[in-house]
Amino acid sequence: MLTSPIYRELKRVYPQAEITLLSSSGIGSVLANNPHIDHYINHNRKESAAELTDLIRKLRQEKFELIYDAHRSLRSIWIVWNLSGFGLFKSPQVWSINKRSWRRSLLIRFKINFLKNSPPQRQHLLRPLQNSTQQELQNHTELFPDKDAVLAVKAFMEKNNLLPNRFIAIGASASYPLKRWPMLNFHVFISELIASRWPVVLVGGANEKETIQLEKELEKSFKE
Repeated sequence: MLTSPIYRELKRVYPQAEITLLSSSGIGSVLANNPHIDHYINHNRKESAAELTDLIRKLRQEKFELIYDAHRSLRSIWIVWNLSGFGLFKSPQVWSINKRSWRRSLLIRFKINFLKNSPPQRQHLLRPLQNSTQQELQNHTELFPDKDAVLAVKAFMEKNNLLPNRFIAIGASASYPLKRWPMLNFHVFISELIASRWPVVLVGGANEKETIQLEKELEKSFKE
């Protein structure tokens, strides 16, 4: 979701460009129907070495002129290295974000904050593009759900008596600890929202332990 400004702003700066999104199956579905994305390539997040090699071969055949690595994972770095000849090829150009992993790790694990003056994540993801243009980029996110998704959400909200009420939805889970807020921060924030008479809805799947843990902690604190 946070990467959605990238595709819109790329199209605005380079209106003739064709954009192909490479994303893990399932996770990338949130960007489906995005009018700024021309092609989608989905891959298994837990693919074998042979499957990854085959993916790289297929990507190489596309002859991309620019690679925008907004993820900077070990997998994406390996893909980029292979497509760019480990930086030796003139094409494709490679734009990558600075993931700031060590600073996030220090903040979450040891409460040492080197991110106080850092830009919001949406601006940070746009930095490679901003460095290449004098245009002022817009960093608001966008979502383009299809009709079935809209109807499914509406039915869910009606079933759980969430319409037409105003509320704040909070998803506490993430695939890796460094991608989420500490539980204590969520606990304090939600308690303050409730004290300010804001209804709060926790969202997440049954297997997302952070959401389940947070629900139990909040129930216990309010009973006390």
